[in-house]
Amino acid sequence: MTATSAKPLRAPGGVGLFGGTFDPIHLGHLRAAEETLRALQLDRIVFVPSAEPPHKTGTETEPMAPAVDRMQWLRLAVKAHPKFEVDAIELTRPGPSYSVDTLRALAAKGEARPPVFIIGCDAFRLIAGWREPEALFALADFAVLSRPPSNRGALAQWIPEALACAFDFSSDGRSALHRSAGTRLLQLEIDALDISSSEVRAALARNEPASAWLPPAVHCAVIESGHYRGANECAEAGNVTVHGRNERHG
Repeated sequence: MTATSAKPLRAPGGVGLFGGTFDPIHLGHLRAAEETLRALQLDRIVFVPSAEPPHKTGTETEPMAPAVDRMQWLRLAVKAHPKFEVDAIELTRPGPSYSVDTLRALAAKGEARPPVFIIGCDAFRLIAGWREPEALFALADFAVLSRPPSNRGALAQWIPEALACAFDFSSDGRSALHRSAGTRLLQLEIDALDISSSEVRAALARNEPASAWLPPAVHCAVIESGHYRGANECAEAGNVTVHGRNERHG
């Protein structure tokens, strides 16, 4: 890799893609998306729930919630945000949900600029194990999210060595330009909430409150689903539709 002073950002606009299992979607996901939207001045962010994540599966004792429910919770979570959307592209495609297939399908729509693929720094370190990682970097810009202070290194240190040779990195190692595709990598520090989906699932399994971590409508829908063995009622909610039934939600 070669150091360069190339600018890390494109002109304002474009679409951010935020993929994941969202099992379940929580306020930490939404905070990360909001900060990325603002920092990169994107037009919108599209959440893409994974139907069959190849790198993450449920277990007999902790099965993954069905994809259709995870998508419904996502729709509830983003409903009030004018620049957040949900795309079911990976639910309508059979087989494992590979990101490279999703990016190719979106590229076939003829967008004027590549999307911004939003990914955490821990997942980014493992991207060499994803399907066709070289193609991933040619199909999208990447926003690699990290939490301040940046005491865990920089982008140039996180990228697998076999993939780094395709990029020219900035002198501080926090951004890069793909030599042939012209796509970009950017390390983006965010003030993330310390929440994980596994913590939410564990709390619900113990019948402990999780309302501080989930949007109200999502909290109600998750409990009503019973997927994580949560409480049997959502007392202070107003009207929400779950599995075609009108429920109360707040």
